[in-house]
Amino acid sequence: MKRFGLGLFLVVASTFLVGSPLHSGDTKDKGDVEKGLEVKVADLEDFTARTKLLTVNNISLKEVVNEDIKGFSEFTVKASVKNRTSEQVHYIIMIAGLNAEKKIMWTLAPRTALGGDDQHVQEEQILVPSGTRKATETLWIRLVNR
Repeated sequence: MKRFGLGLFLVVASTFLVGSPLHSGDTKDKGDVEKGLEVKVADLEDFTARTKLLTVNNISLKEVVNEDIKGFSEFTVKASVKNRTSEQVHYIIMIAGLNAEKKIMWTLAPRTALGGDDQHVQEEQILVPSGTRKATETLWIRLVNR
């Protein structure tokens, strides 16, 4: 009887945990964007991350060959950020581009503030070896806001 009771408890508890909103984002992984999660570059178009204060979506990656520095490109990352509160929110979006072997190809951590009920496009640009965009298969994303 003790085995049955423990098993029943685990089934009920796991059903509660799986059905509960333990994650902060509407992602296919249902991971926690405040702790960090991985998103395939191919899935970025449908990716939306939500915390209690912010919504981040429309993340895009672009690489343009730099004419001045041979073998390097200007790499641009853009994301739409919306403050869903009436108060100013300070935030950091930490993003790491990972290749097929899960090795870090590049990182960004733009931080800024966003006024109440406002939205903007966060854009960051870095210089990377040419071909970095093509080699980036997954993004690790973490959103911290206060």
